[in-house]
Amino acid sequence: MTEYVDNNIGSVATSPGGPWDPDANYPQFKQVTHNHDTWTSKKNNNKGHEPQDNSEWWFRNSDGGKHAWDEGEAAKAKGQFAQEQGLRAKNFSDHPPKIISGWWYCWSESLNDYVKTIEADINVNEFTEEQLAALMERAVRPHVSGSTLVFPSSTGVSVTGSTLNLNV
Repeated sequence: MTEYVDNNIGSVATSPGGPWDPDANYPQFKQVTHNHDTWTSKKNNNKGHEPQDNSEWWFRNSDGGKHAWDEGEAAKAKGQFAQEQGLRAKNFSDHPPKIISGWWYCWSESLNDYVKTIEADINVNEFTEEQLAALMERAVRPHVSGSTLVFPSSTGVSVTGSTLNLNV
């Protein structure tokens, strides 16, 4: 006759337990998530023991989850900053400086409006003939300024009396 023996040794495989809860009582082989890593309980009656390295209660199944999370959060913050700066640049591009009644008006980000700055007319009597020729050349022809190649827009340049007029 065959005899059956009940050798119930309990769970021998891991099972998911969700996020770690300090008030939960975890059996052996229960897996939890904590600080973006996965941990397995080494013993029964595992209650109130926070998963950590070199613990007699927990075994770390994954390594680097927290680091990956932190790096992702940093990348997200940098992406948001880049998006904000792009929107600021677009705002300034959409509101270029302009001349109104002989004065330069520049866009103010804080006021969300144009602000009157400096007088736009230049007295050509203050320039030598060479300086005036160079100024007019720069106003209408592409040139290098520092390390920037400048392509002037369709700027009209004229002299009225002793005033150099830049018509933007």
